[in-house]
Amino acid sequence: MPTSTYILTISTTLALVFQLFATISTPLTSNVYLSHFNGYRFGVFGWCNTENGNCTSVKLGYSSKDAFLFAGQDELALPTQAKYSLSKLLVVHPIALCSTAILWVMVIFVQFCDDTDRSLTAIIIWSFLTYLQTLLCFLVDVLLFIPYLDWPGWLILVSAILIVFSSSVSCLRRRTISSWRYERTAKGEDIELYPLHESYHTHKDSPLVLERHGTNSDLSTKNTLPTNRQQNSRNAILEQP
Repeated sequence: MPTSTYILTISTTLALVFQLFATISTPLTSNVYLSHFNGYRFGVFGWCNTENGNCTSVKLGYSSKDAFLFAGQDELALPTQAKYSLSKLLVVHPIALCSTAILWVMVIFVQFCDDTDRSLTAIIIWSFLTYLQTLLCFLVDVLLFIPYLDWPGWLILVSAILIVFSSSVSCLRRRTISSWRYERTAKGEDIELYPLHESYHTHKDSPLVLERHGTNSDLSTKNTLPTNRQQNSRNAILEQP
């Protein structure tokens, strides 16, 4: 199996795992969170209070009652209400995770079943769409939680880079397959294979040889041409006084 296929599988697997860390953050898990600020831990589906351990129910985005959570973030120019509205865009995290999972399944299918230029083209197109979704996830996290963005949020950026890398590997792999196919086609049209212990004269009557060099009579005529020329030259020399 080609090395590029292994590289493609590893890169997409890492991208899927990195996005999984960010998606299963607080309140689904207590130790993984996108941001930690003012005694609260924030995740894709809610937030938790670090002092008493209370967490919100699992939902996408933060409600209007959670606007006080963003108070005091003077480093971010967005007002509190804008941050609350922007939190609704956290829905792109599970969407990007599903797209990356589909990309991973496509890569596994190509690795074990169908390594063709068409399947690689589908991977390239889908990886581009997945990259846009992943990049949007990172931009939403930056606008919401900078400068308190934690390591799962930065892993989203790494995931986006890995997806671009996977797309580049797919392009190279597709180019290689196309080159191999062209070379096989060209050799199949121009080369006739026969056992090494048999000489050319054994196969001089084959269709390919006749097509290139003509019939046996043509070959005989071509072979006698140099002899006739030599004879004419000798006669001309003898006739000179």
